[in-house]
Amino acid sequence: MDISDELINGLKARKEELEIQLSQITRELQKINRALNSLSEDDSYFAWTEEAYSCIQSNDKFLQTTEILNYIFYENPEQLGDERRKRNSVVGLSVALNKMVRGNRLKKIVITGIKGHFYGLPEWFDELGRPLNEYLDKLLNEVQKKPMPWVI
Repeated sequence: MDISDELINGLKARKEELEIQLSQITRELQKINRALNSLSEDDSYFAWTEEAYSCIQSNDKFLQTTEILNYIFYENPEQLGDERRKRNSVVGLSVALNKMVRGNRLKKIVITGIKGHFYGLPEWFDELGRPLNEYLDKLLNEVQKKPMPWVI
C-alpha cells in the first residue's frame, strides 16, 4: 500500500465520520424544528408547563405524557381529533416535561416493560433519587390494572 492509498483511505474514513455527524445534527435540528412548530400562540411552553405540573400535582401520582394529555383534554376531547393538533400537543407537552425535568421541577422514571417515562414531583423521591414507596406502590398498582383507553 502506497501513500496515495493511505491518503484515500484516510479521507474515506473522515468522510464517513462527517456523514454520521451530519446525520446526528440533522436529526437534532428536525427535533428542534418540530418543537418550535408545535408551540403556537395558544400552545405556549408556559401553558404546557403549568398544565402538566398542575395535572401531576392534583392527581398525586406518576403520570405518562399520554395520561397528562387525557386529563388536560378530558373536557374537550374533540381537540385531539385533529391529527395536527394531537401531534403538536404531544410534542409541546414533551418539550415542557423535558424542560421541567432538566430544571429539577419534575423527575422521571422508567418501569421495565412499559414504554415511555413516568413523571412525578421531586418530593416523591428519597435522597438517593429512588421513588418513595407510597408513590411507587400507587404506580405499580395502576400498571397492574387494565390500561385506560388512550386518546392518543
